[in-house]
Amino acid sequence: MKRFIVRSILFMLPLLLLLVAVEWHCRTHTLVVAKKRYVEKKKDYITTLILGDSHAHNGIVPGLISDSAASLALGGQPLAIDYYLLRQYQSKMPRLHTVLLEVSPHRFWHDLDSQHWNAYLYHIVYGIPYHTEAFSLSNYSFVLAAPHHGTAHFLDYYTPGHNHPVRDSTGFPLSDSAGRFASVGYDSIRIEAGFHMPHSWSGTTDSNAAYLQQIAAFCTGHGIRLVLFATPVSRSYAAHIPPAARTEAQRIIDRISRQYHLVLLNHTTDSCYHLHHFRDEDHLSPFAARMFSTVLKKEMATHTPLLPDIE
Repeated sequence: MKRFIVRSILFMLPLLLLLVAVEWHCRTHTLVVAKKRYVEKKKDYITTLILGDSHAHNGIVPGLISDSAASLALGGQPLAIDYYLLRQYQSKMPRLHTVLLEVSPHRFWHDLDSQHWNAYLYHIVYGIPYHTEAFSLSNYSFVLAAPHHGTAHFLDYYTPGHNHPVRDSTGFPLSDSAGRFASVGYDSIRIEAGFHMPHSWSGTTDSNAAYLQQIAAFCTGHGIRLVLFATPVSRSYAAHIPPAARTEAQRIIDRISRQYHLVLLNHTTDSCYHLHHFRDEDHLSPFAARMFSTVLKKEMATHTPLLPDIE
């Protein structure tokens, strides 16, 4: 019996060590952790906070908005998490005076999916119990919450010859090694033929509208300037946004903007951006993000939408 136990432990030991290594990696090398680490380090000096999903993460270079700007935007992040992150960090940022909030149309139809890999992400990293079980070990472990995603990230990172994403200290990606448009040589015919809408346009918008209103009310109540923005998307993506969805999103934004005297800097269909400015259907390349960030900074100063000088 003792021999069986020893053999079982020896058999399981490599797997246990792998799981420990994956957990350590996810807690030290993932983007969400890097962003939190930066914000925690700079919280006393941050004046501008950028919130949103992958459109904001890939589309805005914080350092071009302000030397004291930081981004907590992350792929798949819903408006609800934007609200809870703002509430969590506002009291920790004594100099915070501006919030840049992404309100691209798809955000009013998106929420965290309890079956998706990032469902427990915000509970693990930020202690935000949104759409997670009242008690679950998945609330505290990357490995238990998303074993396949965490292990794949770990193995990719340490695979020889793998191109790791290069980011600046704020988490902004400086290089684009995985853009779909580049992989097909920016061929418009191949791009259109392989088009896939990454977002769903079904479900209720009520909860997201409510969270946007709560963000606006919170900012107003704490003397924080709230600026709404939407990043450019490719023409093929814009053409596939359902007209009813676009109209509904605009109706929500208009209503809340009038109530709280907000400005919307909307570049969703900005014709100045062309195929070579995108990494895929709805994400700007790092090069275009730098141009967009410069334009956005000027618009924030004038409250007037500007068209960038793009050659």
